[in-house]
Amino acid sequence: IASGRSDWSNQVPVASGLTSSSAAMKRMAIDLAQLPDPKFFRIVELKIGSDTPLYASFELIIYSLFWLHSRMDSEKLGYEDRCVLLANNLDLSVLAPSTFYLNQDLDWLAKFLSTGLKQLFSARGVDVQFAYRSFPVAFRWPYPYQDTALLKFFDDALTSE
Repeated sequence: IASGRSDWSNQVPVASGLTSSSAAMKRMAIDLAQLPDPKFFRIVELKIGSDTPLYASFELIIYSLFWLHSRMDSEKLGYEDRCVLLANNLDLSVLAPSTFYLNQDLDWLAKFLSTGLKQLFSARGVDVQFAYRSFPVAFRWPYPYQDTALLKFFDDALTSE
């Protein structure tokens, strides 16, 4: 992302160097990642019109497990200097237009995933949250947003409850 902000990154490789399996695993990438402070890391799965909320949930779970593995084995993997692995608060968000969630009751799933992930991650010193979030109503895609305007949409969507 070329806005001059260093807290956001896009297309962050997930399994590079961790697995020698399929080409699909090697191509896995986090859509958006944010490190607003050294102790807080946000992983965002963006959805505009493809896939389903359930599929996006699976992607986030996989990404978070790779992150946790990298954190736990950072020395062995040579990742000691990776600041994202030092965070002790992990936010996992599916971010999509509100129409992506139409006619779907996802509260139960978000609570279920949050509870399970909290049990796993808290035992390893990490507080984790999982949520389905929507872009602000004014958001339209495709639209030629400047990077700063696009990041404002992300900031607004991910910091409001």
